[in-house]
Amino acid sequence: MSNLFGADGDADRAWAGCLAAVERHWPGRPVVGYEHGEELAVALRHGFTAVGPLRVWLRA
Repeated sequence: MSNLFGADGDADRAWAGCLAAVERHWPGRPVVGYEHGEELAVALRHGFTAVGPLRVWLRA
């Protein structure tokens, strides 16, 4: 998931709604995100696990 936000600023409610929609459409599928800071804290509250920093590979 990326670019997740709630119009009312309630990040917990936005995450809960988004994850419920993902589960309805693709039950049991893994979900990944690229959060950091406060956004990562919210994702962790909703069951995500931090695995490390994001790396972007570019072909020279």
